[in-house]
Amino acid sequence: MGKRSSGLMEHVQQALQHHVGTAVRILESVPVGGGSINRAWRVETTAGPFFLKSKEDAPPGFFACEADGLRRLQQAGADVPQVVAVQDAPAGPDGQASPPYLLMEWIQPDRWTSSRMRALGRQLAAVHRVESETYGLSMDNFIGLLPQPNRPVDDWCAFYRERRLGVQYEMAVQRGRIAPGSHRFKAMERLLERLDRWLPKHPPASVLHGDLWSGNVLAGADGRNLFLDPAVYAGHREVDVAFSEYFGGFSSEFYEGYGEVYPLEPGYEERKPLYQLYYILVHLNLFGEAYGPAVDAVLRRYVG
Repeated sequence: MGKRSSGLMEHVQQALQHHVGTAVRILESVPVGGGSINRAWRVETTAGPFFLKSKEDAPPGFFACEADGLRRLQQAGADVPQVVAVQDAPAGPDGQASPPYLLMEWIQPDRWTSSRMRALGRQLAAVHRVESETYGLSMDNFIGLLPQPNRPVDDWCAFYRERRLGVQYEMAVQRGRIAPGSHRFKAMERLLERLDRWLPKHPPASVLHGDLWSGNVLAGADGRNLFLDPAVYAGHREVDVAFSEYFGGFSSEFYEGYGEVYPLEPGYEERKPLYQLYYILVHLNLFGEAYGPAVDAVLRRYVG
């Protein structure tokens, strides 16, 4: 274990003793997969295992936003891992900062079955039944490592134009992913101008997971079907459904279960690529031109 990891575990043990019990001791920490953003460990303790993830250069509030999103999903009726402790680079008793981290219960994974996928779809639909008064959130958060502005707007089309597509579009220009004056640039301008041709102004403002791909759900060995790593806000529920389809991984039973509780409105298939475009732009900004052709394909569909 490196010096930084050792220091991190000292802070984690203090958090465990504060939140779980003063007698809790860490026995060992075993690295596990944590996705492309964070380092992660299974932390074995005298009180059982916990899941820890950390990122030394995480943006301020990164893990606090994730913990907040998990709490909001749970309040809406979703099964999520229980958060034990979250820290965003606090100063330790020796005056040195711990890397930001999120400590949660350990979920032993199990395999997905058709019946569990159906139950997950029904659970998502029930979460989407929980509505807000407006679109957005009282705080900003993150989509991956990128900022996700959420200042509320009463008009969904305006929110999606200004807080979602517009933000990623401007970032893509700043990062050189979309060149000013290029065909992609002009097509994005036309799409943003005409967005109200396809998107509704006032659909129900559902609680959204916000980053719903198959890597952010987990079948637990304890029988729970859990949602992970959210980017929560209130918006048109089709955003979650559309992104769940983009990379695959959700079976037909998932969508059947969803439809049993909250059937999709007519026109979803026409709107779906527009909702996927937000995530394609996010990937363009994070990973580069490999996602450029996918952006262009959506633009061609709507604005030629």
